[in-house]
Amino acid sequence: MSAITSRLSAEALGTLVLVYFGCAAIVSGAGLLGFSIAFALALAAAIWVFGATSGGHFNPWVTLATALRGQLSWVEAAEYAIAQLIGATVASLLLWATYGTAGINGLLGATRLGAAADSGVGLLSGLVAEALGTFVFICVIISLTTGARAGNRTTGLGIGLTLGLANISLAMITGASLNFARTFAPEFVLTIRGGGVADWSHIWVYLLGPAIGAAAAAFAYDRVTMAPAAKP
Repeated sequence: MSAITSRLSAEALGTLVLVYFGCAAIVSGAGLLGFSIAFALALAAAIWVFGATSGGHFNPWVTLATALRGQLSWVEAAEYAIAQLIGATVASLLLWATYGTAGINGLLGATRLGAAADSGVGLLSGLVAEALGTFVFICVIISLTTGARAGNRTTGLGIGLTLGLANISLAMITGASLNFARTFAPEFVLTIRGGGVADWSHIWVYLLGPAIGAAAAAFAYDRVTMAPAAKP
């Protein structure tokens, strides 16, 4: 297996682990704290298993930030994003296969805007929540994967806990996606299944908000956290 094939396979499988186990906790009725912990541990597990192979993105916005920082070519970034979307879609199909009607009733863990979504304030809240959550999430990833902290065994847990924090804080507003693959896949499989339960009306919120957050993190992190120059 070539190096790029191994990396793309790792991204697909890692995203599958994240989306399947995180969304399974939602479908099974684990509650806010329960599925937040599930997403945190699923991401940590994916990073521990596959991170050394691919860098452990499992998220198109992490890949975008990595490319913007010049650490990944744009061709590789596109390949990573496709692999992540495939992994997430397989995860949603497996969730449908294992949970059946209960999975569909639980919308396969799909992310939806809160009750105020149809108002301008609701949409703005969704954009801000996704942008801010993605910004903080990616800043933590950069912090834990560069410099002296790179390669630390606690990296996966730190990144996973940050995602768990975002879920606890933002799930009531947007479902705390911060990850287009995680948002796209359940809606895509619900569309395949039919029945009118899929909802693409606010998909642009999950594209625009996190894209802004990812780009801001990519450009701001080094500038904001740069240590002051030593005085002569």
